[in-house]
Amino acid sequence: MYLPQLPKSVILLTKQSFNKIEGFVVFDGQKLNITYSWLHQILFAIPSNGEIFLFYRLTTLLLPHTARKRNHGCMFITMKAVTEIGSSLQSVVPMIVYYRHVWWNYGYKLTLEENKCFSLLLKSLGPTANPEKKVPRGAIGNNSPNNQKSPRASNVRVTLNVKKSEILETVTERELVESSLGIGYICVNLINQSSLQELTKNHEFIILHISMNINKDYFNIEELIEFSVAPSIEISMNPGNYNLLEAVLTQQPSRDSDFVLTRGSGANNDATSYHVHQNVLKQRSFMLEGILRQKHSLPTDQLLVVDTEDRIIFPYLTDDDMKFLLTYLYTGKIILPKFDGFARVGRILSLLIDREQLVNIFMHWQKLIVKNLLQVEKNNNNDRIIEESFKALISVFSAPYGALPYAKRMALSLLADQITKSNEALVEKYNEQSQYGPYQIVGARWIVRRILGTGAYGAVYEVQSITNPLISGALKAESNFATDSILKLEVEVLKQLQNRKYTVRLLYSGKRETYSYLVMTLCGPDLITVKQMKNLATFSESTILRIAILSLYAIKQLHEIGFVHRDIKPSNIAISPSPADRHIMYLLDYGMVRKYAIYSKKQWFIRQPRKQVLLRGTLRYCSVNTHKRREQGRVDDLWSLIYMLIDLRSNHLPWNKAIREDRILYLKESVSDKQLLSIGKMEFYEQILTHLRKLRYPDRPDYRYMYKLMISPMIKKQYFFNEPYDWEILSEALNLIIPEDIPLAQEHAFEEGENDVPDIMKTAYHVPRRRHYRNRRALQEESNIPNEDLP
Repeated sequence: MYLPQLPKSVILLTKQSFNKIEGFVVFDGQKLNITYSWLHQILFAIPSNGEIFLFYRLTTLLLPHTARKRNHGCMFITMKAVTEIGSSLQSVVPMIVYYRHVWWNYGYKLTLEENKCFSLLLKSLGPTANPEKKVPRGAIGNNSPNNQKSPRASNVRVTLNVKKSEILETVTERELVESSLGIGYICVNLINQSSLQELTKNHEFIILHISMNINKDYFNIEELIEFSVAPSIEISMNPGNYNLLEAVLTQQPSRDSDFVLTRGSGANNDATSYHVHQNVLKQRSFMLEGILRQKHSLPTDQLLVVDTEDRIIFPYLTDDDMKFLLTYLYTGKIILPKFDGFARVGRILSLLIDREQLVNIFMHWQKLIVKNLLQVEKNNNNDRIIEESFKALISVFSAPYGALPYAKRMALSLLADQITKSNEALVEKYNEQSQYGPYQIVGARWIVRRILGTGAYGAVYEVQSITNPLISGALKAESNFATDSILKLEVEVLKQLQNRKYTVRLLYSGKRETYSYLVMTLCGPDLITVKQMKNLATFSESTILRIAILSLYAIKQLHEIGFVHRDIKPSNIAISPSPADRHIMYLLDYGMVRKYAIYSKKQWFIRQPRKQVLLRGTLRYCSVNTHKRREQGRVDDLWSLIYMLIDLRSNHLPWNKAIREDRILYLKESVSDKQLLSIGKMEFYEQILTHLRKLRYPDRPDYRYMYKLMISPMIKKQYFFNEPYDWEILSEALNLIIPEDIPLAQEHAFEEGENDVPDIMKTAYHVPRRRHYRNRRALQEESNIPNEDLP
């Protein structure tokens, strides 16, 4: 814990046990008693000749119930220990101490065999030998040893305490110091895996201490910015600038604004501009004043000074980040960024704000964090304390002096990004609480039958209604800490599909403290699973023709509410689990959908296509437009459908064996329509491909025309919808009673409906501002689906 106003603030721990640490804090001469059931973070600030140095200790305290009454080497922190650390921080050669203190316990569902927590904390600290694409970029370039210098370390210590011995393999201190450095290098392969697995069987704990001293010059931001040492500037409050700030946050230019701060990437059409006032910004920061005056770019990818116009671009900041930055620059008011934004904001501050101001901002942040933790502690909710402590750790590890690296070299900033992006540590806790066993009750109305599948941030279960046992559903749960959450988007899509025939239904949605969930229609297996279950190499012509029509109808239903799927493939098309509904094909997985049209003022507007987009979809089935990073429209879903049908019919798309994307694109552009269709003996679809080639992004496909072309060979060859599919037993199929209102055998089902997105000729482009679009989504009418305020 960190308290400002040094050196008056000290922390003294008076008593310690495994499940409780009691003590008191002396803050400005006032004694404040504290009791922590779970202690996750202690942050000491030590003054040394006018400099502020930070001592970090990361503690994840997860103890088995059986071990809480026994003392197994828990570290006791005293003021003497703090003094010893402070004595090493000489003004001549100032140092920053890194400290790692990690507890694990298998009984708390941390799977040590897979070593997830260990990898999460250590693999990205310092330069990595094998850079991964997902490793976040820092202030200078990507996470590669070629782009970073390893810091020199001294007093490197690694201590591993467990009840059993022979866990730590032999490593000398000299070997640690002379390693390529970065704590990741130091700790790799230190743990004997077989011993570690044996350790977990007995539900015993492990304590890992890693500490090292690194010269503070390694993080010297003056090497980045070619300005003289900035004079000491006190943080001053400017309440008179609040009106200016409000005007800036509207993102509208004003008469007296003379500079632009842009966040995001213009290439991805994901940029937001704020029209600011140079005279206000110059008063806040000496460094920023120099940047504005000289228009001098810095050797960093965190910001770009455009010397040909009055603009600075921050490619990695969000609108929330910009709100914090502008609030401080205009008023001096310091607010807490969102916990996952500390790293981004900290790096920008390290480049724009003077050192004295950075320290004051950091101290204020810590005060707000501690205040929040103390408030959570009063509620005596252990789960909430764990959650908030993790968030505090993420924040602290990327706060200014944790984000003052000479680039993103500083391990604390890397750790913050890594935890924020992967969230594995949080997911471990989430898995403890959100994974259900058979016959467990969820939401007081659903009983779990079995697990259907798991993913990175959640799982899917088959559930049954308690009030009506005849109703079954699929319950999908997802961690609230998932950075790339899709559950919220799926709920939005399912709500809008409620009034559409033969689509997946949303039965219930709810939110708990650590996870959210939804219950939807229980579908049968997808087409890939069906092939594998029945050992089918390909599907027959009769089955393919029906899959084509049924899938086209399912895709049309999604298109008519203004969404494109962007990932049409066999594993996202499922059959019905009920024989009576065998005429339905369900479209699954709305995690990649995008709204291509907006309904406003009782009419539809097509969204303006972005100039450059990321690839969304599966390489085997995505359209040529998708490969070329163009905005996907309805036509691109239909190209994916055609590729999928040919693959299911022949199992031999020309690019199936290609690995590189450029090769796949070349083959898709080289193969003629006749050659492509001949592979699956589907020449009767040639007119469909001709129609698709005429469509642009905004154009509405002629679903009725495509249906006629698809139903024609069925009529000609006398195939019927009530024939058995390749995966069905003939005797069962003949006994089925097929409802007469099969929409897919009727032409009018593919016509343009009253509430459907019309043709582009009947509408117009619409370019919504990002902020307004998000607000519009939040204000949409609620459906009558029962829910528990799932956002």
